[in-house]
Amino acid sequence: MKREDVYTFFESLEPTERALRELYLSGRKCQEDGVMDEGDLAQLERWEKDYHPNPLLARMTRAEERISQNKEKALEDARKHEDYQEGRISKWEELDDCGRSIQIMKHLRYLPGGFHKHEYIEISYVHSGSCRHVFQAGQERHEIEMFPGDLVIIPPGMGHKVEVFNDGVMLNIMVEVSTFRELFLQNLTGSPALIEFFGAMIWEGRHLGVILLHTEGDADIADVLADLVIHYVQKHPYSEQICEHFLGVWLLLVLPYCTDTMELFGEASAERKLAISIIGFLQRHYMTASLQSVADTFHYSATHVNRVLKKYMGTTVLKEIQRLKIGRACRFLEETPFSVEEISGCVGYENTSYFIERFYKEMQTTPLQYRKNFHVRPSGHPAPDVTRASGRFETVDV
Repeated sequence: MKREDVYTFFESLEPTERALRELYLSGRKCQEDGVMDEGDLAQLERWEKDYHPNPLLARMTRAEERISQNKEKALEDARKHEDYQEGRISKWEELDDCGRSIQIMKHLRYLPGGFHKHEYIEISYVHSGSCRHVFQAGQERHEIEMFPGDLVIIPPGMGHKVEVFNDGVMLNIMVEVSTFRELFLQNLTGSPALIEFFGAMIWEGRHLGVILLHTEGDADIADVLADLVIHYVQKHPYSEQICEHFLGVWLLLVLPYCTDTMELFGEASAERKLAISIIGFLQRHYMTASLQSVADTFHYSATHVNRVLKKYMGTTVLKEIQRLKIGRACRFLEETPFSVEEISGCVGYENTSYFIERFYKEMQTTPLQYRKNFHVRPSGHPAPDVTRASGRFETVDV
């Protein structure tokens, strides 16, 4: 199986989806009980006979159909026992492959969505077309239009629904909380905004909202996801470990966008959102930022900015700027043959001696000693462009 096979399957319409599309385009509503007239049923039967997808890939949609059916049956059983409550939380055990730590499904198109919650983490990624996500965070409801390359990370217990009323493709990746922690959180060292968000979700059992990322059609992200799908559907004795590996790589590719394009929707207080916004601003502009420039940008006093940052992120503007500069210097030391003096200028220090002093205070070693522990790229690598400090290249140090 190749990536092209996966992409072809993504774009294909399942017979059920074609039937739903006909109803949608004709202006008729999809009946809640799924009843169609004889003409619709006959047409659906013809489409079923003509539909011959890769049987392994087809599981990704059939699984969602079964989950939808099982969920409705579970809700009906609960109603009969008079213990049904709106906002019931779906369990991992109710999923089609509950024995696995990761599950992937292609979302059914043209199907009216309903609000639901679940105990696991869900990542929804738009491959093509568009979709509408609606989140219920406390008393607030947020509607988000998503486009190719967009993804949302939905925490456990967050009420939400999604609707895809076009031929676009949205993939749902469900991950057990413990697996997500192992694959993702270990890479968040030094990123206060993300540690704050995911720490509350993983360790405290509360959610601050939903994270929306714009990966802007990043081809690497799309290709690695296709590779993950291939190994997900081709089960063999080590498929789960391989899938976790590919998901870990995919999350690492997504990680830079968490600081560059992240939007937070939810119940977070105005101060918490301000703190996260400040962190994002600094990660993009640490080369030129100062306490006063941050205060001016967000229209608060310097004292207020530092107080909010200290309260929610445990740092100050100047400490965060220094952390980001030293972090970027470490990357240059690891990956380029540039001199300490060159790197000092590239990360915003005009005085090399002062840079070495700050580096030692932060890392407990000198720049040259730090470099000895890493493989350095061959000489002749072009000199870094310090003007890129406000772009994505400089935001990978999360």
